[in-house]
Amino acid sequence: MRGAAHSRFVLRCRFGALIVAALLLMSAAQRAPSAAAAPVPNWAAAGSVDFDADHLTDFGALYRGRSPLDGLWYAPATAGGGPFQIYFGATTDVPVPGDYDGDGKTDAAIYRPSTGLWYGPRTGAPSIVIQMILGIPGDIPIPGDYDGDGKTDAAIYRPSLGLFFAVLSGGGVFSASFGLAGDVPVPGDYDGDGKTDAAVYRPGGGTSGQALWLAHLSTGGVYQASNGGVGDVPVPADYNGDLRADPVVFHAANGLWSGPYNGGTGQFQLTLGQSGDVPIPGYYDGNAVADPAVYRPTGGVWLATLSGGGSKRFDQLGLAGDVAIQRRPTLPAAASAPVNTGLPSISGTPQAGQTLTATAGTWTGTPSPAFTYQWRRCDSAGASCADISGATGTSYVVASADRSRTLRVLVTAANTAGQASASSGATALVPAAGEYFGTLAVGAAVPRSDADCASRVTRNPWEPRPENNVANHTVPSGAVPWNNNPGWTYWSAFIAKRNKVTGNFTGTTDEIIQWGACKWGIDENLIRAQAVIESYWVQSTQGDLEGGRYHSFGLMQVRHDDASGALVKGGYPNTMQDTALNVDYYGAEMRACFEGDFWDGGGWLYGATQVKGDLWGCVGYWYSGNWNDPGATNYVAGVRNYYNTKPWISWGYPGK
Repeated sequence: MRGAAHSRFVLRCRFGALIVAALLLMSAAQRAPSAAAAPVPNWAAAGSVDFDADHLTDFGALYRGRSPLDGLWYAPATAGGGPFQIYFGATTDVPVPGDYDGDGKTDAAIYRPSTGLWYGPRTGAPSIVIQMILGIPGDIPIPGDYDGDGKTDAAIYRPSLGLFFAVLSGGGVFSASFGLAGDVPVPGDYDGDGKTDAAVYRPGGGTSGQALWLAHLSTGGVYQASNGGVGDVPVPADYNGDLRADPVVFHAANGLWSGPYNGGTGQFQLTLGQSGDVPIPGYYDGNAVADPAVYRPTGGVWLATLSGGGSKRFDQLGLAGDVAIQRRPTLPAAASAPVNTGLPSISGTPQAGQTLTATAGTWTGTPSPAFTYQWRRCDSAGASCADISGATGTSYVVASADRSRTLRVLVTAANTAGQASASSGATALVPAAGEYFGTLAVGAAVPRSDADCASRVTRNPWEPRPENNVANHTVPSGAVPWNNNPGWTYWSAFIAKRNKVTGNFTGTTDEIIQWGACKWGIDENLIRAQAVIESYWVQSTQGDLEGGRYHSFGLMQVRHDDASGALVKGGYPNTMQDTALNVDYYGAEMRACFEGDFWDGGGWLYGATQVKGDLWGCVGYWYSGNWNDPGATNYVAGVRNYYNTKPWISWGYPGK
């Protein structure tokens, strides 16, 4: 999102203050039953979109989300000057215009459902008029003037709790809980005191099967009315000029607007619109009586019937997906039971010790269904399945009992209208043999012996990097030139581990990775993923070019020295010539970091705090030499990506 300083903004006053006042007085005099001036509504409570403060709702005002570009706000000139135009917001943002500073001008603002962000620039000034967090996914934004100070307040309705909640511009908050499932929030000024009242429209909740209108009045008490049938859209507004919102509905099938006057006798009734139109009542002719209006997305047609006589019309103003900013509440879709339209799926390697992850698939249903999961163990053909006790999450660690079997996940979708279940396809057969080496807990008995791990490696001839063959079958023949300077040997617990680094194993590149993972108790897929980042599994890789030469070598890029020639870890040329030694050393240092061996009460590592068991923190340390600094954080993100996507599978990895 761009700030106000980056927005393009065009706005001119189209009437002088005296002319506006004169027009309003003239209009009031023409409609008033006596010589007394007509009451003037609180525009912040009335919800009129008026970017130029001329007390006319801006006809044709729209919002066009254009992600990843900034969204367009546009309103034609009411009279005189040019249009209102500003750019900010995203396609998924909800426009919540209002007069947030009380200067008489509507301010463009958005509500971001994913985060609860309210944000917008001040109309006519390069500053931000509102920026706050209010709301969670599922909330409905309902801005209004809940304290009657002439300023719009950010507010939400939470259907799950029937809760109205507003942050008041004058200080404090407003809250009320009385909504039920299926209610539509229809806040408005129902008692004429200039304050927005919390109100709901409850389909079928009134007399004779009509909808119930229920408002908790700021002056005390409640207002109730019955009006509205199936498919009707509530369009509360003051249709007789008494400052009270009237419980009027729009019946799209025939374009009929109808409803009783609030606090008076008689009924409002007018025909304007057709199926597919969006009702947008407002004050389009300068008096204090609301005018019915519609926006017709097909063709970009805008129509208004003016209470003072006459009409307004725009054609070809709007594109598919544009939102009429003056839009009023719409009914929720009728509840429908879940229906599966795309089967659940399972990702991951079906191998003992590996984690599988389920996705729910695709479903229809209103309201959106919630999902539960049940993992099932099946025979080799994917049949004769039985539930696995306790396996009810979105992920499942393949057990030894699953060997020579397949797995499925059963997903059940449920909402208020019913439930349904669908099963994923069966996984590949879980191999009968093969051990997955995961990360062992802090304090585990490591390293395991070279011979023990050699016997436990799953052997296969797969070799994605045949150029590694010589290094993969080389072991050290003498002393390795590790860094034995006092600054490094100071870390005695680490040195004890390093002294057990042998590189005494030969095999394919993946077998060497397995062997190192087994020996030091480090997740084998983590080593695979980190080796992708470091060398793309090519043992001859040289890195960290400084001073005209390279300083890091091999599969895991073990750093030998720095640009001055001072040893860092040491080990060259052996770490370049021997793949197993390279991985073995990596495992020892990573294990030392994981065990907290580099803590002495100082501030070098672990963020000056004793830390044990933070493997991902140690992954970042391997790259930057520090704890969770920006370089480490970016590096960890890259390793996590490869850990999750497992590119070695696309190279032909056969599994275990």
